[in-house]
Amino acid sequence: MRNVLERLKKWAKEPDRIALVERGEKQMTFCELDMASDALGVYFSEHCKPGEPVAIWGDKENEAAVAILAAVKSAHPYVFLPDYFPVQKVEAVASAANPAVVVAVSPKPFPKAELPLIGMADYEKIVAEYRGRTVPESAWPEGETPVCYIFTSGSTGNPKGVIIAAECIEASVRSRLTESVKALPERCRMTNMTPYAFSASFVNLFCYGMYLGSTLYGVERGLLSDFPALMKRMLLADAHVMGGTPAFMDICLKSEAFCRAKLPSVRRFGMGGEVMTSYTAKRLRERFPGAIINNVYGASETSAGGLSIAYTDEILESNGMLPSGIPNDGVEAWLEDSEGNLAKPGEPGELVITSKLVALGYLNAPEKEAEVFFKKDGKRGFRTRDMMREENGVFYYLGRSDNLIKMGGNRIEAEEIERTLNLDANVRAAAVVPAIYEDGKVESIVAHVVPVKMPEKKIAEVIRLRKWVGEHLPPYAVPRKIVFDESLPRNSNNKIDRRKLKDMEAAILAGVNVKD
Repeated sequence: MRNVLERLKKWAKEPDRIALVERGEKQMTFCELDMASDALGVYFSEHCKPGEPVAIWGDKENEAAVAILAAVKSAHPYVFLPDYFPVQKVEAVASAANPAVVVAVSPKPFPKAELPLIGMADYEKIVAEYRGRTVPESAWPEGETPVCYIFTSGSTGNPKGVIIAAECIEASVRSRLTESVKALPERCRMTNMTPYAFSASFVNLFCYGMYLGSTLYGVERGLLSDFPALMKRMLLADAHVMGGTPAFMDICLKSEAFCRAKLPSVRRFGMGGEVMTSYTAKRLRERFPGAIINNVYGASETSAGGLSIAYTDEILESNGMLPSGIPNDGVEAWLEDSEGNLAKPGEPGELVITSKLVALGYLNAPEKEAEVFFKKDGKRGFRTRDMMREENGVFYYLGRSDNLIKMGGNRIEAEEIERTLNLDANVRAAAVVPAIYEDGKVESIVAHVVPVKMPEKKIAEVIRLRKWVGEHLPPYAVPRKIVFDESLPRNSNNKIDRRKLKDMEAAILAGVNVKD
């Protein structure tokens, strides 16, 4: 993290350089960001034991970034808890991480009252009291020192905390510093919509923000359900770089104002989190001619990086499945078949990666860690569970080898949703699958439910069950579609045949009549 923090110090010497903009108007300079994070970081050093985690409760408040950097500077791994997560999710993550303190920068009350809490009034007092003091550079994390825990699972059961080290962040930053990124304006503006709880936020905060000195325009969660306000914010930011998921771009493309004429500064789209379709990419190219559309493939376990590619006109005009990318510098990637052998060229296989991007492992979960993490020639490796094919060094995403659904930048475990549905009194059995277009994009989550009693008013029961799931899991894990079945299909091993259900949903999306 030394390179990142040194660059932050550099930008802090320019007193008028804006680092963050909250809700379109509340600005924070790099000087203020550096000073406040040093003050809070010194407080952490004096009041927390070495290496104890620090939790942060909020969304896109400027003070959220302050708390993150304070934790980083003082080598206390941070755990971000978005204030829109359901109580069960917050409690599960907090219990797993066991933070020494929670910095609550959100106006919403923190639900786990028994944890030591620093509210906004306390935060302001600490920053004022410790103002002018700095965390010594010798305390900055390096190498395999943990910087943060990124939790990937749903809100029930034992969440998996991915341990991200300092060198993971540094490798993530290096992998983004392409020639086109270096050619961006010296005072670049970027939309900042990725939640800080997700590893993809490293790109915004540490690469574009702290390393390149860009201004990050916050896009808080509430804007995603307020389209006029969202577009107003996007127009106000007039960013050079827009990051997010293809699904987020689809939302923006609903407005005719989302175009080069209204947003003349846009030079680059940084996409990831789910499959990019030719349809979305071509519409972006039509609306923003000349802008670079860059796709990144990664997982939390690989610090949201691994493969990347810029979609040229030639690629977009091919009308085929868009590639996920080619390995970044410092990344070794290959495909293995079901027996662990190298997959033949053009044949499907599981993507395996070795790189400094790969996390240290899972927090307090050695069995799960052993399933996917390994060492090869002294390098950390990760078995992604993503199926791909490779052609001439270019990788194409084919789907998951397990029941993990990747949609809208979120990683959703189907079994978490199934367990939640099975807790309902009127659910006998449930199977959750993604509805996937032919090009690999996940359209929605579908739950097939065998009810104890078939409902007379199915729409009312669908609404009730969706509400039930929403009370236990994050909003993105609520199935859009619920189908009531007399029974679920079974394979020869008497296990639920999810492949049949997936094929059926894919056929429906394709407009094919499906018969029982």
